[in-house]
Amino acid sequence: MRILWLIADPIYSLGVTGSGGWISALAEHIEKQQDIEVYYTWPNQGQEVQSPIKQLHCVPFPVPRRISTRDKPNAAVLKAFQELVKDIQPDLIHVWGTEWYGPWLVANSVVDIPCLVSFQGIYNAVLRAMRARRQTWPALFFFGAQELRSFIRKPYEYRKCAAQMEQEAVSKLHFFDCATPYAEAWVRRWNPSAHLFSCPLLIRKAFSNNDWSIERIQRYSVLLPNAVNPLKGCDIALMGLDALMLEYPEMYIYIAGPVPRSNWKATAYERYIWSLCRKNRLRGHVKFLGPLTDEQLAIQMARSHCVVTGSLQEHICTYMLEAMMVGSPLVVPFSGGMPDLFKHMETAIGYPVGDSTCLAHGVRRIFSNDDLARKLSTNAKQYARRQFEPNAVATQMLDIYRQIRAMHDETF
Repeated sequence: MRILWLIADPIYSLGVTGSGGWISALAEHIEKQQDIEVYYTWPNQGQEVQSPIKQLHCVPFPVPRRISTRDKPNAAVLKAFQELVKDIQPDLIHVWGTEWYGPWLVANSVVDIPCLVSFQGIYNAVLRAMRARRQTWPALFFFGAQELRSFIRKPYEYRKCAAQMEQEAVSKLHFFDCATPYAEAWVRRWNPSAHLFSCPLLIRKAFSNNDWSIERIQRYSVLLPNAVNPLKGCDIALMGLDALMLEYPEMYIYIAGPVPRSNWKATAYERYIWSLCRKNRLRGHVKFLGPLTDEQLAIQMARSHCVVTGSLQEHICTYMLEAMMVGSPLVVPFSGGMPDLFKHMETAIGYPVGDSTCLAHGVRRIFSNDDLARKLSTNAKQYARRQFEPNAVATQMLDIYRQIRAMHDETF
C-alpha cells in the first residue's frame, strides 16, 4: 500500500522536540513494514530538506513564499498538489492537522483517493480561546513593531480564513482520526455522517527510557513549556508561581522551548513574559533552557519536582503525555481534550483554565506531599506506557489505513 503523508512542515530531525514529534516517531515504526510505502510532502517554499528516515520518500510540492500555511491556497498551489498526487498515485492520503490548509487542499482537489485526517489542534477552538480568554492589556502595554506589522496584515481576517477552511474541509471529507471525544464533538458538529477512528499518539522512546523518582529530583523545581506562544499560558503559570515563592523561596522555574526575544523584534507577549520574570520574587529564579532534544527534555522532566502547563486551549498536549510517560507529577488545566487524557488527583492535578491561583495550589500540593507525588507519578507512568505503547500504536494506525482502503474499495 502506498501512503502519502501531507504535513505542514518538513521532518528535519528525529531527535528534536517540537510540533509533530509523534509523526517522526510513527515513521520510525512504519519503515519496518514491508507492505507499506510512505511518501511525505509539505508546501515547500525553497527549503532543502532530506528525509531523516530512509524508508520515507521526501517529495515536497512548491508554493510561493508569500502564501502562509493558514492562507487560502491559490490555483497554482492546487495545481502543484494535483500534479504531485498524479505522479505518486497513492492508495491513501493522510493529512496531519486541520489548523492549516492541508485538508482543504485535499477536499478541493482530490476526489477518487480516500483521505484520513488526524487532528492536532482545532483551529476554530483556538480562535474562540483567543477571542474570549486572552487578556488584552499586556499586548497594549507592550505594543511594539511586531504588533504593528500584524495589525497591518489584518490578523483577524487571516485567522478567520483558516477557521473557515478547517470547517469546510471537515464537512467535505469522510475519514477522521480523533484521539479524544473532544475532537469527535467538533467533527460531529460539522459532519454527522463522517467515519471516525481513534488512534493514540506515538510518544517517542526517549520518554519511556527515563523515570521520575522523588529521590533523584531537584526539590521545588518546576518545568514549563513554551514561553513564546500565548496559548501555552506561560504567563498564567508564572503569575501563580510568583505568589507561591512566598512559601517556597528556594523554588526554581525552568522553561523549555524557544527563548523569548527581548530586542525590537520581540512580540508584546515576549516582552510581557520578560516583565514577569523580572518581578521581585521571580527575579533570578527563572531559567530558559532553549530548544531541547527528546533526550534532554526527558531528563529535565525526570529531574523536576513537577511539570506544569498553563495552556488555554489544547486538543492533545503532547508535552503532558511525554511527562506522564516519564512519570513526572503534573499540574494541567481542564482545557480542550486534555481532561480526556488524565484523571484528576490520580494521574495529574487539574485546575480551571486560566486560574493561576488554582495552578499554584496544585504545585503546592505536590511540593508538600511526597506520597501524593509518588502516587501521581506511578499512576501516570502506568497509564501512559500502556496506552501509548509504540508497537501497538503503529499497528493500530496501519489497521486504520487498511480499513479505510477496504471501505473505499467497497463504495467505489
